Amino acid sequence: MATRRAVNIATMKEEEIEIEQERRDGGFWPPCYLNFWHHHRRIAPDAPAFMLDRQPNDFLGFHDGERGGRITVFGKPHIYSQSTLFHELWHHAESRLASRAECEIVYREVRRGDDWGSDYLDSDSERAARAFEHYASARAHGLQMAAAKKGSAQAVFQKIYEGRAHAECEKRRRRERLRPLLEWGWMLAGAGGLFGVFFVILPHLLTH
Repeated sequence: MATRRAVNIATMKEEEIEIEQERRDGGFWPPCYLNFWHHHRRIAPDAPAFMLDRQPNDFLGFHDGERGGRITVFGKPHIYSQSTLFHELWHHAESRLASRAECEIVYREVRRGDDWGSDYLDSDSERAARAFEHYASARAHGLQMAAAKKGSAQAVFQKIYEGRAHAECEKRRRRERLRPLLEWGWMLAGAGGLFGVFFVILPHLLTH
């Protein structure tokens, strides 16, 4: 046991308390890469994502929009760093999966949350990332939620968490890839039609 100074949350005053000082090796947080793989694969499989050992001064996680939306989670793949993965997946989603209108729905709701007295922590993006982090963590822990109301932040989160936002983006990308082929098809069809009119139908009408 050791005596240390702490802030009593009920009174907001400092007190001395006794706590267990036994060191733990983290074995009670068993790593599980499979959970990380499963959520990343469903929500944003196109986002480059990496885990590496956390060193002093490292972030908990980081989303790099200039490197293809790369997600980095610092630390072992345990139950708490999974929430960091969800946090960074929101940052990927707001830039690549969700529409601006959907982001605004989320931002309007989270602006009513706690004030942390920090421009960074109170920014729309960070508020939304923390909200999605907790929503996704609750879902991952098996919490059964009521159906989301259309036009709500929960509906946006649900769409992203369940992978539907990614599926819609993939569908749009496939259509974009096919568009040039379709345009060429219509051009060729049009050229074929003109050829038929001028060299087959019109001569036939003039000679009969």
